[in-house]
Amino acid sequence: PRALNTANAFVLGWVRPLRSRLQYHTRAIESGMASGNIEGASVGKLKSSWTMMYSGMPLGQLESFCRVAVPPLHKMELHFDAFLISMVWQASLNLLGRSETTTTLTGEAMDEADGPYGDMPFKIVADIWRRYLCVFFGDWETGAENALESGEIFATKMKGMMFGMETVIRGILLCCMARKSMTKDCKYKKAAKPIVKQLKTWVGKGCVNLEGPTKLIEAEFAVMRKQTQKARSLFEESIFVCKRGEFHQYAGLANERLGAYLSEIGEAKASQEYIVQAIDCYRRWGAQKKVELLQASIAYQ
Repeated sequence: PRALNTANAFVLGWVRPLRSRLQYHTRAIESGMASGNIEGASVGKLKSSWTMMYSGMPLGQLESFCRVAVPPLHKMELHFDAFLISMVWQASLNLLGRSETTTTLTGEAMDEADGPYGDMPFKIVADIWRRYLCVFFGDWETGAENALESGEIFATKMKGMMFGMETVIRGILLCCMARKSMTKDCKYKKAAKPIVKQLKTWVGKGCVNLEGPTKLIEAEFAVMRKQTQKARSLFEESIFVCKRGEFHQYAGLANERLGAYLSEIGEAKASQEYIVQAIDCYRRWGAQKKVELLQASIAYQ
């Protein structure tokens, strides 16, 4: 299990489509349970939940996986791994619309106030999933401030563990908040620049999973530079690449952000068309709460 989990965490996620990793995590779980290496099996379950969320697999499937995985871990007193999977579980419930909260990790799966926050890795990972939720619920300021405050801690303490996807989330938050603020010497834009450079380097070296989200971030920069045609082209490229890789969440976000931009420049009809496409992508992902919020925004217009 250790070899399979390590190869998945630090190698395969950089060079192969994320979903292809699940078969190796499944083997790690099965091997661990058969050999009595319960901790190895537990790590396999944890990495499976991360992979399912980041790869855009149906949220209902992810929620069911977590619901089954967590209780046995508590029974075996593997509480730390159970808490980490519960974060993904609660995030999925928020997106599914089966929670009263959106960007806090509190609901059926867990209460973030009860977590072992004295443990640094726990706090780091909790912040990661809060930032993830901030991206898809559009809480740019909260997410961007968290990215500035604690985002780099993950990059230094747990380098390589999430195969660049956590870096993508920080980049999106910082760029979207920079676009929202549009102030001179914007701290968010300044912090986002090295992230974009790093992402483009990874993509250039063959990381297929980061191409679509990176183009989305580049599009946001083009908007800030008032490069309308370039921005539209990059948004479209991001949508195409994300759909091709079945990253439904990022395809939805790219459509949503392009729709918002077109609304800003007075292209209301085109804007609505992209928002409708965003709704379709989020529905494919299973993010019913996000679907409802976007549908309400269209009705309001």
